Amino acid sequence: MDASPKLFEEFGLTEKEGGVYLTLLKLERAKVSTLGKKSGFPRTSLYPILEKLLKRGFVRILRIGNHQEWEASEPKEIYKQAKETIKGLEEAVPLLEALKGSLAGHIRTADILFYKSIDGIKKAYDDILKLRRGERVYSIEGNFSQPSKLRRFRKSYMLEWLAKHKKTEVIYEAVESEKLFQLIETIDLELLKGQAGRLVVLTILPDHLMNFDAEIFCFRNTLVIVIVSQDTAIFIHNPEVVEAFRSLFVIAQTLGKKVDFNRAVFEELARRGLKKE
Repeated sequence: MDASPKLFEEFGLTEKEGGVYLTLLKLERAKVSTLGKKSGFPRTSLYPILEKLLKRGFVRILRIGNHQEWEASEPKEIYKQAKETIKGLEEAVPLLEALKGSLAGHIRTADILFYKSIDGIKKAYDDILKLRRGERVYSIEGNFSQPSKLRRFRKSYMLEWLAKHKKTEVIYEAVESEKLFQLIETIDLELLKGQAGRLVVLTILPDHLMNFDAEIFCFRNTLVIVIVSQDTAIFIHNPEVVEAFRSLFVIAQTLGKKVDFNRAVFEELARRGLKKE
């Protein structure tokens, strides 16, 4: 690693301040006039820099006879000081965690998180992959949501997500519209193969009941509303809201028709001339 002034940015110093310290370290100690010549900074600029370095423990002032000199602190001293600072912060963490949200009202801002980006949407789906084997996701998805995903997500991301989902063995209970069958018939072959073997419990509702562009799903104590076409993901961390959605989900399942998702996928693969692996 080069001894670059940028090295000290991790300590909250600017590149100029780091450069002055390195110059002084090479000189060991020096008058401001000498330091100015060697560092290329005028004295008027050096004094505020040296004052900051002094406060941070990077330099010290020496009285030599009738004049004043500046001395660079030993690198080992700076390292020791940084370790002590980190140790003090580590000891304070439990106290700081206890203070978190202590002045908030009944509903904390953290209960509802709003993302307006494709990365926020990916976070919603990637959080599903963190669930344990056998846990369940409950989803209701509108007619226009799946086509929006195919347009908005990269194929590589979808294939990777499908593969990881199968490995997690997380169960996806989904309520979809009849248009899902059209999607299965027209979807890219690689993506169709990626769907095969997923743990999906599928219920189908008539198209006219599902004319919206969103997927609403929940897991554990989190409800997520995803509108891919608008790059929007809303996370609601609230057990009462999740319980209400699950009740609505059960109603939707009761009204719909159970369908064997994997059978539909394998039948389409067979129609395209591929045998079940």
